[in-house]
Amino acid sequence: MIIIDKIIEKYSKEEIYKLLPRITARNIIFNRKTLIKAGVLAKYISFDEIGYTLDDYISDYKADKKYKEVKYVFEILRSGKNIGQLAKENDMTDQLDYILKHGFDFNSNGLNLYKVIDIFKIKVDIKKMELEKFENHIELYGEEKELINFREKFKITHPVLYEPIKKKFHLAFDGMLADYLKLYSKS
Repeated sequence: MIIIDKIIEKYSKEEIYKLLPRITARNIIFNRKTLIKAGVLAKYISFDEIGYTLDDYISDYKADKKYKEVKYVFEILRSGKNIGQLAKENDMTDQLDYILKHGFDFNSNGLNLYKVIDIFKIKVDIKKMELEKFENHIELYGEEKELINFREKFKITHPVLYEPIKKKFHLAFDGMLADYLKLYSKS
């Protein structure tokens, strides 16, 4: 495994014993073919410090086969946490693991799921749009092309429609992105 090679290259046997739990350290030092979870190693060793990359992670753990959002999983591990810890810290359910496996669905609803937008620093730009908040959804008003681009970027399932009373195009939707915009927009 690449991660084991990089740990052995970076640290002496004594340092490995000091850094890691005893069984994990022994498995590394004696080059046992035991699969050591990346989440366990990330708690004790900085991926950045050993030069462990996303490509290394995918190669070692075949993570791209399990997770559609493998880049974000790697970022969680690189921070020294695991998916369960991150979900618990942010009062989310196991739905975080689900969206990382199946891909982000900004239309979905879930307990505090909107927090993933900040956690993963997903850019949401509505500066050129007007926002109206309603109890069960939000509506964005603006140029048709801007709304279509926004809809496509976040895979919003609802269409961009012309609002005849306001004489403007708008996009109405609910879900975690709507929850995020309700809480964090100044409108």
